[in-house]
Amino acid sequence: MEARLSRSICRSKKSIIRHRTARTLLICTFLAALVAFTAAVCSAEEPKGVPVENPLVIDLAASSDLSGILQKIQSAKVIFIGEEHPNFAHHDVQLAIIRALAEQGKRVAIGMEMFQVPYQGAFDRYLHRESDERRFLKESHYFKRWGYDYSLYKPIIDFARQRGLELLALNAPREVTDAVSKRGLNALSPSERSQIAKDIDTGDTEYREVLRKVYNEHPSDMAISFEFFVEAQLVWDETMAETAAAFLAGNPDATLVVLAGNGHLMCSHGIPKRLKRRTGLQQLVILQDVMPARGVADYLVYPKARAGEKMVRLGLALKDNADGVRVDGFSPHGDAERAGIRADDVIVAIDDQPIAAAEDVRIVLFGKKVGDDVRLKVRRRILFWTESREIKVQLK
Repeated sequence: MEARLSRSICRSKKSIIRHRTARTLLICTFLAALVAFTAAVCSAEEPKGVPVENPLVIDLAASSDLSGILQKIQSAKVIFIGEEHPNFAHHDVQLAIIRALAEQGKRVAIGMEMFQVPYQGAFDRYLHRESDERRFLKESHYFKRWGYDYSLYKPIIDFARQRGLELLALNAPREVTDAVSKRGLNALSPSERSQIAKDIDTGDTEYREVLRKVYNEHPSDMAISFEFFVEAQLVWDETMAETAAAFLAGNPDATLVVLAGNGHLMCSHGIPKRLKRRTGLQQLVILQDVMPARGVADYLVYPKARAGEKMVRLGLALKDNADGVRVDGFSPHGDAERAGIRADDVIVAIDDQPIAAAEDVRIVLFGKKVGDDVRLKVRRRILFWTESREIKVQLK
């Protein structure tokens, strides 16, 4: 199970190589290793070869289904629900809990790791029906800053919009977390420092030891110092906690459901501990498909796997350049190369929708189906001149 979780969290090795930023390495390395180290993180390690005197025992006869815990979680002011980001079944569970709380008459707000604080306005405009879905995806820079298939989160966001629930962008700006991982907290400019949590607790020795284990297990992946690695993790966790705390202070009648990766929530390290420090409110943690261990969470959920309908693909690797969105390569997952697209073509439009950035391609394609045809208008340089071409591509 641990290997499967690691693969799910980090997608594929090839994907990491294509997008090898400090932030990608930190997220994938940290979360995958933290999942694998759950037992060691949450309980004292036993010497090898020494029998464990008081092992964890799970009474399966006393286990419950999801409906069985819904009554038990009503009194919590904050409910953290973990996830493996690309797992459709995990998002089904999140929506089921949110729906149940809303139907109980609670004022539910949803905090999301997937969106960054500076783009809260995109949430607000979409919820107030001042923008449509395509504009929301563009204004929030969802595909540029998060990148996972939007089909994973669409049902949750659609439900919030239909029911008038509040959505909260929790995460720190990527540019700042990247800067911390490279230069450290003390090297941030005043402008950068103002975009993250004011109060960052660097004295949590227990969490620090957890992170040291992760760091030492993957030395070849770490092109940054251990101190900067720790600080980058703290920036994510503290900023999400501070954003949530500010909302709760101004909305004392709300029940906040926080959606975040399992690694940010395990053993209440990460976001829960830091939110508790700020608010003292009653909270609980629900994790999904995690190895059982003492103290890992309040509830563990093991949903049946579901293969959701994923976004269609062109099969292109794209790069934002000064002259436009350039074709940087091809993948076997689409038909663009066979249809006639060439490396270094600049994509100008898809179905007459202008393409100004690589994220625009995914926005235009979202909602289309496998087998649909799209028309790509490209600009191609041939020797000393440039020509425009229109090429039809069938989506896969």
